[in-house]
Amino acid sequence: MRDLIQTVGIGNTPGHESASLEVHGDIASIMASMEVIDVMQRFIAAAQNDMMTRDLHRG
Repeated sequence: MRDLIQTVGIGNTPGHESASLEVHGDIASIMASMEVIDVMQRFIAAAQNDMMTRDLHRG
């Protein structure tokens, strides 16, 4: 796991909010890729739903 994480930073936040955590290294890239995949899956699901709705209204 240490090979995947190069740097961890704890950032200050205003007020009484929880501190922010920043992770740098390969794990950050992996997490970003996973987030993109999640967004793409939601987009595809919404597009398929839209297409099915259009087909129902046509038929």
